[in-house]
Amino acid sequence: MQIKTCPFCGEQPRFTVYDMGYGNGRGYPGKHRIKIECPYSFCGVRPTVCVDDIYIKTEEAITECVERWNMRA
Repeated sequence: MQIKTCPFCGEQPRFTVYDMGYGNGRGYPGKHRIKIECPYSFCGVRPTVCVDDIYIKTEEAITECVERWNMRA
């Protein structure tokens, strides 16, 4: 699945997956937070999209996060 560039500055976004286990201050071992954000510090908006896989499968969460990021008005 292709991730589009930032709609505000045109930079390539950063895709990260964070662990939501006990060691990270969360209470969801084996679960993840998927995040896509604009890493460019001079971007005026710096949009961010986060989805977690607590109630859905990880693949579905990744797909949903990418679809939300790629959505353009």
